[in-house]
Parts: sequence; structure tokens; C-alpha cells
Amino acid sequence: MRSQLHPLPQKVILLTCTKAYVVKELGPDAKPAPPLTTESDLAYMHQSLRSQGDDGENVDMFNFHQAVDMLQEAEDSLVEEHQQCIKENKDYLKQEEAILNRMEKDVDYDVEDYAKALDVILHQKINRLKNMQDKLQKFRRQLSNEEEISKTLRKKK
Repeated sequence: MRSQLHPLPQKVILLTCTKAYVVKELGPDAKPAPPLTTESDLAYMHQSLRSQGDDGENVDMFNFHQAVDMLQEAEDSLVEEHQQCIKENKDYLKQEEAILNRMEKDVDYDVEDYAKALDVILHQKINRLKNMQDKLQKFRRQLSNEEEISKTLRKKK
């Protein structure tokens, strides 16, 4: 769920795709600003907003866009982690089936080897899930932060 962006002043246009580009309208012959990095594009936008006056509202708008950017990064990280977790779970299941089959079919199979192998797999799965849970918590904090800033901007209207 993504919040709607607060409209920017007419002289600033924010385009969002893979990267954000901020272009300040300078006239019909003006060249757009070069593509910027995620961190510097927000700084450029903030500078453009400050140059238009009314620093209080512009600072709030900058903070909102920064929160949206951080939310997007947290979401991307979480989705990537989730996809990786699913792939690894498939591998873990194959490994578990293999050690279980060896134990069931081989009468001389060492139970200690089975326990050690299973322990390694379980530790790997637990670590992966903890990492995904950490990213989920970070995403939820960013989502909450973005919603709070969005509410503040709506109240000021």
C-alpha cells in the first residue's frame, strides 16, 4: 500500500521510476538536470524547494519524499529477501529429504551424522528467517513513518 504523493509546486516536477529525476522549470530552452543518485536527487529537490520560499512546507515535503524513498528501498530489500528465502527453502527441503532417505534406507547409517546434518540445515533456515523478519520489521517501521508524515502534510492543507 503506497500513499498518494502530495503535489509539488508547479515549478518542480518529480518523476519516479527506477531513479527519481528532479527538474526545475527554467524556461522553454532550459536543459533538464542530469540524472542523480537517490541520495543526491532528494538533496537537489530540497534545494529547489527552498529556493521557492516557504521553507516550512517545503521541508515537510522533502521529509515526505525522503520517507517514501526509504520505504521503497525497504520494500525492495524485503521482496528480494523473501524471494531468496523461497529459493533456499527448496534447496533445504531437498537436503532434508536426502539425509532422511539415507537414514531410513541405510541400516548402518550413523544417527549422529543425521543429527549434525539436520542441525546445520535448521541453523541456516533460522538465520535466513531471522534476516527476513528483520527486513520486514524495518519495512513496517518505514511504512508507519511514511504514513505519519503523510497525515501531517494532509492536516496542513
